[in-house]
Amino acid sequence: MSQSESLGMRICRLRGDKRLSQGDLADLLGVSRQSVSKWETDSSVPDLDKLVRMAELFEVSLDELVLGREKEDSASSAHPAPAAFPVRHAVGIALLCLAGLTVILCTVLGGLLEGLVLALPFLACGVICLAAKRHPGLWCGWAVYLLVGGYLSWATGTRWSAIVYTFRYLDLGSPVHVAMAWGMVLIAALLVFATARAFRGTRLSPSRRSVVLTAAGWVIWLLATVTPLGGYVVWPLYLLLDSSWVFQLWDLLRLAALTALVCVTAALRRGRGEKA
Repeated sequence: MSQSESLGMRICRLRGDKRLSQGDLADLLGVSRQSVSKWETDSSVPDLDKLVRMAELFEVSLDELVLGREKEDSASSAHPAPAAFPVRHAVGIALLCLAGLTVILCTVLGGLLEGLVLALPFLACGVICLAAKRHPGLWCGWAVYLLVGGYLSWATGTRWSAIVYTFRYLDLGSPVHVAMAWGMVLIAALLVFATARAFRGTRLSPSRRSVVLTAAGWVIWLLATVTPLGGYVVWPLYLLLDSSWVFQLWDLLRLAALTALVCVTAALRRGRGEKA
């Protein structure tokens, strides 16, 4: 770390090393993006508490951040400390072991297929924890939701989109299906909200093209979800393939589209706020 750098230059470089935008750093510090911009151009100096917080975020000492001096520790240089084992890796390995244990126990009890089905959520979350560097908990939540939701759809025929038939199901005497459908919707709504919040630092320039495409996406999604037009697309595929998985994939596609639209819309609003 060069001492010839100014404080603003060091903040800018360390922020870039962490792949954070000015808006991301501003959100993490609870300040405006303009404040971060002034720091990096040396137009102003951060308060002490903000410097301490940035040192923690950048994983450097306060001396390194403010003065550009690295700690000189001959003992540490001669015997570098081993890298800390990430917690998510430990959790991932534990989940993979739990998945293997589930398969073994179910196989001993005579249910290999059941064991594989029960182990899938543990296996998926274990792989995610080992592979995902950011938001592993969020992706694990999505994985469990999709696997459990797919199983419920296959085993009971219940889909989250069935809430539009709430009163019809009640008339037919199937309140359990109604409860499961609403439960799936509420959990999906929480996951969509969590995903949008996880990417709250993302900002998109509100150009005319991006706004029009996003609005068109919302219109298409509403037509496919609220009106019977979506059924006109799915039913021919269902008759052709003769598989209920067509409807489950259709629900998954609509849910993924909803999540993307919410995130993009929020990013455009944040970008418009910065532009203003």
